[in-house]
Amino acid sequence: MRAHYFLDVSQPIYGTVEDNDLTQTTTLVMPAPKPLALIHRPSGDEPLVSLQQKVSSFLRQALEKGEEVKIGTSCKNGGCTKSFSGPGSNEEKCKHHPGVPNFHEGMKFWSCCRRKTSAFNGFLAQEGCTTGSHLWRKPDKGMKVVPCSFDWQQNGSQVIILVVF
Repeated sequence: MRAHYFLDVSQPIYGTVEDNDLTQTTTLVMPAPKPLALIHRPSGDEPLVSLQQKVSSFLRQALEKGEEVKIGTSCKNGGCTKSFSGPGSNEEKCKHHPGVPNFHEGMKFWSCCRRKTSAFNGFLAQEGCTTGSHLWRKPDKGMKVVPCSFDWQQNGSQVIILVVF
């Protein structure tokens, strides 16, 4: 069977070794690595220190933009069908239901006014029983759990923590 490469094996690939080369030895002396200076590490018993938080400018801009109400945003009050059409929308009165929706034995009604209906579309079309101001975004009800990943690294005296949402 023929090899895939063409190599002339009739001649030696490496040079010949003479007897003189075998008697000579060379000693290499490698210096030992210099010991590293010990880094002072705090003990685990010391009290914890709050880290300084730095919010990137990109995230800060995104949060500020999130505070603006966009045109076309619907009112979050139950029973109100109005949508935001500009700054003048804030002066409009909002007719809404301050209670919660109830669905019981085929009947749909609001806990605040108890006008009962069996049709879902009729329930959605019920006019509000209270007049107030529009709510363009729902208030935060505490902390939210969101999926995120995090990474950290330590360089000398700095610890860098990166949290990505």
